[in-house]
Amino acid sequence: MTYFSGNTLAHELGHYFGLPHTFQGGVSVFFPNNPEFAQYVHPGGLPVVLSTGTFACDETGDYICDTPGDPRLCSAPFPQCDFLGCLPGFTHDPLGIAYTPDITLLMSYYGCRNRFSDKQNEIMVGMLTGHPDWAFLNDSEIPNCQELPYDEGLVVRNCEGVMIGTNQPAPAQTPMEEVEVSMENISNFSCGDFTDGNGVYKTFLCLTNPLYTGPDLLSLMPDLEYIGPLEGVGIGDLQRISKHILGIEPLENPFVMIAADANNSGSVTTFDIVELRKLILGIYTNLPNNSSWRYIPDYCFEDNAFYNSFYDPSPFNQFVNPFDAKWTNPDEPAPIPPATNERSYGAGGAVPNANSWMDHVSINPTGQIARNSAIPWSFTGIKVGDVNCDAVLPFASEVPDKNFTTLGHTPLITNQVFSLHIKVLGNAQISAWQLGIDFAEDSLQILQIQAGNTSETFSLDNFGITDVGQGKFRALHFSEDGTGQNLNNKTVFKLVIKALKPIANIGQRFRLKNAVLPEKFYTTDGEEVENIGLYLQVVNGSTNGLGSMSNLGIVQKDISENVFSVSAYPIPFTSEVNFDFFLDNDEKVQLSLYDNFGRMLTQHSATFNMGPNSMRVNGLSEYPNGLYFYSFVAGGQTCFGKVVKK
Repeated sequence: MTYFSGNTLAHELGHYFGLPHTFQGGVSVFFPNNPEFAQYVHPGGLPVVLSTGTFACDETGDYICDTPGDPRLCSAPFPQCDFLGCLPGFTHDPLGIAYTPDITLLMSYYGCRNRFSDKQNEIMVGMLTGHPDWAFLNDSEIPNCQELPYDEGLVVRNCEGVMIGTNQPAPAQTPMEEVEVSMENISNFSCGDFTDGNGVYKTFLCLTNPLYTGPDLLSLMPDLEYIGPLEGVGIGDLQRISKHILGIEPLENPFVMIAADANNSGSVTTFDIVELRKLILGIYTNLPNNSSWRYIPDYCFEDNAFYNSFYDPSPFNQFVNPFDAKWTNPDEPAPIPPATNERSYGAGGAVPNANSWMDHVSINPTGQIARNSAIPWSFTGIKVGDVNCDAVLPFASEVPDKNFTTLGHTPLITNQVFSLHIKVLGNAQISAWQLGIDFAEDSLQILQIQAGNTSETFSLDNFGITDVGQGKFRALHFSEDGTGQNLNNKTVFKLVIKALKPIANIGQRFRLKNAVLPEKFYTTDGEEVENIGLYLQVVNGSTNGLGSMSNLGIVQKDISENVFSVSAYPIPFTSEVNFDFFLDNDEKVQLSLYDNFGRMLTQHSATFNMGPNSMRVNGLSEYPNGLYFYSFVAGGQTCFGKVVKK
């Protein structure tokens, strides 16, 4: 506060014990929380008849019947305390009754305030009776006082109606702690604050030190990268989006529909699954067309048209579509036709999306709307990709890593090639699973990925090999038609591995790791299965290695069959790279080179004779230095490898 007086303290104590201002707003939706709707309160219990219905005196204004209508547009000079009337255009309400606000009530802003009404006293006594621990005046520790509503904003996450599985509801609303909300205008004003443990951030100091008097609207923008892109995103979300697309189980509310729109297209399609799959597998480090979080200003919900088109609180209505919602900011001046200031879901423009209602709101901080309501300062946050609403806020909790159970095997010797089977133990109908693996890259070299013996469709798209050179490996699967199967004692996939050192127990060098990707299994109902075990089985192969193979090869053939070898040189290369390979038969060969994001840079095809061969790829000097991947296809086999440009 900028000053102190006895009636100011009493006014703030009134807030502490549950009293709003005498000019506080009205019923949600019908009477938004704006001062112009306080005019519908009159003493004596006079009903208010409007086109939207009939309302009693405790349903409008400050909800207290013995405080007369106070639109906060009236005057009473200090210190004479003589009521002078209201400004032109606000002398009476739609019923024709003149305003005569009680300028002595402490919950007003008039200089003559000195008392509480009888009903206000009853409310405060009831609050104190119900919450005796609030009587802090005799306590040794003085609590933190709450600022006026327009001096703070709230940032929460909305998961209303979302079920985690079939019987566990997600928290309807969760405060978002440590979100940075920046405030900027086009005239180089900039400041901001972080939300506290209750999701609250302060605006008072930011706008008064020095006093904000800028002529431009102030744009409020929460942190779009609050918590990383992968937090809370997993195979369960892909499973959930797939069910929505197929119409098996529509998404519960429009907030999670926006969360499912990973590619920011204004719809939920299989392309969102493709983008999130790449994020989970480590092919993407960020979603290329979206941010980690999106935000909806609560200010939008003051607009009835927007509210109705965006969110129907009744049981799920398949025609509710947040992507079709439109909103016009009441603080923005109406443009000259045919121009419009109507905003839609899509991005575009500046600060940050001037043509969209997403991620920011621009307000007049000295206007009536901003100064009498917390709504313009508040936001609902949405974690992109986390449609199951299971991201841990504010930061991910430490979950202990589980270990594979390793079946006994004979010691492995240097250069020995063997097959490692990843097997499941546990009776449940599994529809989706994911694994993150950390292995000792100085001891093990993954050569091939092979299908297991389940009925799952095998696809190389379900494996993340981007960080395999750093000893990280990701795998996932989900049933796109919602069906599941019992994986007990089944091999979900196999790896062909070369031992680079003697190994007595592979379980010490091949581990599950949550930091790579949390291990999760889900039933067809979306329930996470906790009692699934995973174990490793070593099947010994040849001890002769695979010739000069030094790449990461991925094929869908048993190691008992012939496997061609490929070697690339020089490593690192500068402008060209050579590939040497040996063919058992005359074959057509196709070689493709990709960047670190999976984008194909060049492709070459030719037919070669049986025996040793070589293929050169040049013209690579224009590409940046870094890690590149290649695919080599011949004779029904496919190998993937990596090369480095310097």
